[in-house]
Amino acid sequence: MISLLNKIFNNPFLDKDVPLFSLCLFRVGFCLLLCAQSLTWLPYTKELFSNQGFHQGALSMYALSPVLAKILCIVLIAAAFLSAIGFKTRGALLATLIIWTYFFSIDFINEKAFHSIAILDLLILVFSPCYVRFSVDDWLNAKNKQRDYPLSGSIMPLRLLQLQFCQVYFFSGLFKLMSKDWVSGHTLSQILTSRWATDFGVWIASWTPDAVFYFASVIIILYELFASLGLFIPQTRNYFIIFGIIFHALTLSALYVGYLGLYCILGLIVLFFDQKRLNDFIARAA
Repeated sequence: MISLLNKIFNNPFLDKDVPLFSLCLFRVGFCLLLCAQSLTWLPYTKELFSNQGFHQGALSMYALSPVLAKILCIVLIAAAFLSAIGFKTRGALLATLIIWTYFFSIDFINEKAFHSIAILDLLILVFSPCYVRFSVDDWLNAKNKQRDYPLSGSIMPLRLLQLQFCQVYFFSGLFKLMSKDWVSGHTLSQILTSRWATDFGVWIASWTPDAVFYFASVIIILYELFASLGLFIPQTRNYFIIFGIIFHALTLSALYVGYLGLYCILGLIVLFFDQKRLNDFIARAA
């Protein structure tokens, strides 16, 4: 068993040094999304998270008063913003993780896929060196001549974020594959005429034939199932990235999906784009 674990964790896929630019850049974009999401909650903290709202969650019995819930939401916004700019990064990330998880455990009714994804990503970032670039911490260390950490590190945190990203695709595609309505295109046509649809989405649904919905559903399912593999293969990676960006951009224009679409676009560009070319570009820009 020990030899097997050594083979797994000594594999270059999980254990090699890479520049940390991509990891740090993901922290910036991801935490800005968390900050934006938290800002949308602020006017509704009484209904969403206080003991005067209706909740179904693991910690719903521990909901705070309306005033304390609003204060905690303000702290979450501040912590997410500090995480994005990289000031006291690890502490800010930990505070964001704790408060975000607490709110998630109170209100399952308002739960979205992005909310649970954020918990795992925050947990990975807390234990990663994502503060070494694009952060106030790094700027202060450089100013005080205390920058004694390397610009490269283990690929493990980045790889964990990639695997977390891909499992969302894979299990979403697997769920759709097991649904007869999804495979037939019926679910897609219904979504585009539901309360989640934008005016653009409703307009598309008004003239699109059933055959197109069927074809689009099959393409979506195949993409989600095979993206978890194709994004790791150099020869196919860019095709999956480009298709994914177009797909999520169209989804954002046709459906109200919150910040999940922006998260996916961010992940495709920062986590999977050719790391050497991305790091070289960032280094030149910096």
